[in-house]
Amino acid sequence: MNDFPQLAVRTSSSKRALQWAFAWAFLFTAMHGYWYLGGRFGLGEGPNALPGTPASLVAWIWTILVLLMFALGLAVPIALLKETRRRTLRRVLVTLLWGGSLILLARGAAGLLDDAIRDFGLSSGGITGFSYQQILGTSHPSPYTLISSALIDGYFFLGGLLYGWAAWRCRVPPFSERFHTYGTEQHHRRSKPTRQRQ
Repeated sequence: MNDFPQLAVRTSSSKRALQWAFAWAFLFTAMHGYWYLGGRFGLGEGPNALPGTPASLVAWIWTILVLLMFALGLAVPIALLKETRRRTLRRVLVTLLWGGSLILLARGAAGLLDDAIRDFGLSSGGITGFSYQQILGTSHPSPYTLISSALIDGYFFLGGLLYGWAAWRCRVPPFSERFHTYGTEQHHRRSKPTRQRQ
């Protein structure tokens, strides 16, 4: 039996947050699989929308890291939905959620800002220094391509919010809070009136 109820992840709010994070990761992974199999819906019309086959050791290392992040994005919410007792493992899993949240928020915000700077004519290279020709393979992307790019960046940002929400809901409370909760629970149990046998 779990003596500290707040350590359990099986509360409605924690489960809901983890389920949303997993749903985001599942759709994210499924769409990338669809694109790499040749699908184009939601990707825009640029010829360079997806990176090609890695041509260097650094590119292969980066590809492997990206695949690992895909796997962790799916596995961590599932693991937290099942893990309720071991605080050390929970801390590691929640830390991974926070890390994923920060990466996704940074990626999404940077992409949105990068495109906005180009679209408003402030700089043809955005904040990255790359033009649309270098990124998308065309110097004059269609509105559909621009909207697709913005939606993808926005989806990254949404993922960061969802993973941050899940990490916050699943965090391990400090010992003082757990002790106070435990004491309150015990007090309520002792103070419940008992029925007298007639």
